[in-house]
Amino acid sequence: MASSARWVLVLILLQSTIATRGELGLGDNIFYHGVRRRESGQNPSESGKHNNYHRSNGEVVVADEASSLAGIEELLVVRGQEVVLDCVVEEKVSVYSDDGVVTWYHDDNEVAEDLRLSITWSGRLVMSHVIEADSGVWSCSRGLHDGQPKRLLVTIPPERPFLVYGGAPLAMGARLTTREGNALTLNCVVDGGNPAPDVSWMLGDKDITPTSQVVSTWISEEGTFSTMSNVTVSAVDKDMHNNTLTCIVHHPALPIPHHVPLRLNIEYPPDFRLRRWPSWGTPVRAGASVALFCLVDSNPPSPPFWFKETGGHTEELGMSEQGWLNLTQVTSADRGWYKCATTYEDRNYASHSVFINVQPAGELQVAPPSVVEVGVGETVQIPCTTPTSSLPLSICWTKLLEGGRVAGVQSGDALVLRKTSYADGGKYRCLASDHHSTKESQDVEIKVTGGPIVEAVNTSVLAISGRSTAVSAHICGVTDSSQVSWLPPNHVPLLKAGQRHNRFRAHNLTASSSSPGCSYAVLTIVDLQGDDAGDWVVVGVNSFGAHATLIRLNVTTAAPSVAASSATVHKGLTALVVTLSLAVIFTIHLLSTHPRGWG
Repeated sequence: MASSARWVLVLILLQSTIATRGELGLGDNIFYHGVRRRESGQNPSESGKHNNYHRSNGEVVVADEASSLAGIEELLVVRGQEVVLDCVVEEKVSVYSDDGVVTWYHDDNEVAEDLRLSITWSGRLVMSHVIEADSGVWSCSRGLHDGQPKRLLVTIPPERPFLVYGGAPLAMGARLTTREGNALTLNCVVDGGNPAPDVSWMLGDKDITPTSQVVSTWISEEGTFSTMSNVTVSAVDKDMHNNTLTCIVHHPALPIPHHVPLRLNIEYPPDFRLRRWPSWGTPVRAGASVALFCLVDSNPPSPPFWFKETGGHTEELGMSEQGWLNLTQVTSADRGWYKCATTYEDRNYASHSVFINVQPAGELQVAPPSVVEVGVGETVQIPCTTPTSSLPLSICWTKLLEGGRVAGVQSGDALVLRKTSYADGGKYRCLASDHHSTKESQDVEIKVTGGPIVEAVNTSVLAISGRSTAVSAHICGVTDSSQVSWLPPNHVPLLKAGQRHNRFRAHNLTASSSSPGCSYAVLTIVDLQGDDAGDWVVVGVNSFGAHATLIRLNVTTAAPSVAASSATVHKGLTALVVTLSLAVIFTIHLLSTHPRGWG
C-alpha cells in the first residue's frame, strides 16, 4: 500500500497544472521564490488575463500540491544551466562510516549516476545541464537520516517576440503608417517559454496594458507556451505622431525584458496658424513693411500658398516653403484680405482670411508722455511717435545731464529701461526723422519710486582725537531731511538730519548732481573723543519702507585721518546685523510718534 501511494504521488506531480502569471507581469497571480504560481484553489479559467489556458502535464508550476510542498526551498534555473545540490541533514553524520552514504531521489525515485548526473564523494549532486524533466522535488538521505528536500523548477526562456499587424509580421524597428481617427490593433507574439511570459504595453510613456488581452497556449510537443497579446487604440490622433508603441515581455529566465518597439507615423490633414509683424492691432501706414507667416501643420507636409482677395477677385501671390509673405513699403494697393492655402492629397485646404488696412502715411508726429513713474527694479517702455505718425527712418533717445549736456541712450521707437534703478531717473528726449522732416520731442521725466537705498560713502573712517571729522552716506528715494536719522553709539541720542546735539551735527540733505532722486547725508563731529568711536548707523525711511547702512568710526591719537574704501572689511559684522535691526524698528517708531522731529 505504501508503494502504491508513492506512485500515486509521482503521477500527481507529473500532471501539474499550467503556470499562471506572476509578479513580473500583470493580473492577480503572485511570484513565489522567483517562480510564478497561481494561488491555491484558483481555477485556470479565472487566472487573470490567461483565460484561455489549457491544462497540461509538463508545466513548470503546480498549484494543487502547493499546500503539501509548503516550506520546501524552491530553485529556479534556466534549461541548460549547471546545477549543484548539497545534501544537508540536521544531525552530523560521519562521511567515512557506512551511515554516511548519500543517496539522491528525484520525485521519490532513486537517482542513478550517468553522463549528465554525478554524485561527489561528499554527497553533492552535480547536474551538468538541466533539462525540463529535472523539474520536481529532489531529496537525499545520508544513512538513516533524511536531508532537506529542494524543489527544482526548470524554466525555458521564450524566443524574441515579434509584432503582427493586419495578419502580417512586422520587422524589428518598423514604422507603421495610419490615418488620424483610425483604430489600431496590434498583436505581440511570443513563441516558447515555460512558464508563460508576461506581456505589457507602453504608448510613449503611458502604460496601456490594462486595455490589452493575452492568451497563452500549451504546446505539449515542445513543452512550452505560445503566447499572444493584443492591444487596440480606438482612435489615433496626431499627438501620437512619432510616438512609439512598445511590447515588453517579462520572463523569469530573461535577465532583461524583451522590448519590441513600433514607431507610429500618423497622417493628418492641414491645420493653419497665422502670424503678423507688426502684431495684430498695430496700424499699418503707407511706406511701412508688413510680414505674414503661415504655418501649415500636416503629415505628410504640404507647402503653403498665399492668396489676396480684392473685390471678389482672388490673386495668387506665390508659394513659400517657409510660409512667409513679405510686403515692403506698402501702399493703398496692398489693402485687402489675405489667406493661406495648400493642397493635400489632391484636395484644397485654406485658412481664415486676415485683413490688412493700409492707412495714409500722415506727418511725422512725436509725442511721448511728459511724466512716467516706474518702481525700482521694474521695466518701463516709452514710445516716441504717435500711432498716427508716419513711419520714421531713425529715432534716437538722449538723456539730459547737468549743465545742459546730453548723452545718447538708445535707438528705436520705444525707450526701454529694464530693472530700473534710481540712477535711471531724470529727463529724456527722442529725435525722429523721416524723408521729409526731423522732429524732437518735449522732455520726458522718469520718476523712479520705491523703498530707500542707503549706502555709506566710506564704510570705515579713521580720525584723530581732539579734531573734527565727518561721516557721510548716499541716500536714494528720500526727499525730506526728516526721513533720515543717525543712530550714534549709546552715549549720544538719535539725531535726525538738520538737528544738533552738543558736539554732533546732522546736516540737511544735499541733492546729488549725478544721481536724480538721490542725496547726501553728512554728520560732523567736533572735538572728537575716544568714546565717539563705534558703529554709526544711518537710516532712511519713506512710505515704501526703510533701509540702513553702518559706518565704523575709529579714533586714534597718532595717525592722520584716513577714509577707507567701501571695499574695506571690518570687524563689526555682528554688530551691524543687530544694530540695523534695532535702528530700523526704533526709527520707524520715532517717526510715527514724533512726526515733526525734535527741537
